[in-house]
Amino acid sequence: MNSPETIRDRQGREVLLSLDRWRHVVSAHPEIEIYKGEMRRAVESPTSVVAGREPDEEWLYLEGRDRAAG
Repeated sequence: MNSPETIRDRQGREVLLSLDRWRHVVSAHPEIEIYKGEMRRAVESPTSVVAGREPDEEWLYLEGRDRAAG
């Protein structure tokens, strides 16, 4: 099994994404598979943050970015 990918969020917290978790996400939402880089950028530097449904939950968004700009 591959090591988890480590991402630091905007508050410096470590976010781990294992290959198994990414496959789980993509199995339910195959249309986002090509957006892994954008997902990483949204965690690192979101353009907007919205409070989630649960305490300490946030929804991170990356808006106005062109995939080709990379």
